[in-house]
Amino acid sequence: MLLSLSAVNAFYFGKGLLAGIGIAVLLSFVWPSGGKTVLSMCGVLFIGFNLYAMTHYDLRHITACPRAFYSINAMLIGMAATLVFLWLAGEETAGTPNAGEGVASATLTRNGTEHLRA
Repeated sequence: MLLSLSAVNAFYFGKGLLAGIGIAVLLSFVWPSGGKTVLSMCGVLFIGFNLYAMTHYDLRHITACPRAFYSINAMLIGMAATLVFLWLAGEETAGTPNAGEGVASATLTRNGTEHLRA
């Protein structure tokens, strides 16, 4: 019985993790500049949900609803991990010399005229 319960818990954890990754990727397309905000909200929700679960179920009955516990925690972990990965990948590409390749940018010369760089 314990082994089958562990398999079910692992299934719900994996399902929640994939859902969190999907939500984070969707949010990065819909709101590209909001990664840090969503990441901080994931952290607050993770801590808040776990504190609520510990106080509401008295740490004795936390196994009474493992599906919700594992699913929500895994979703928040998946979202946070994906957002951190996307944030670090964005900073890495922003520091490379070819980060703006293909886009002409204008710089002002000393006399105030624009000079285009390719």
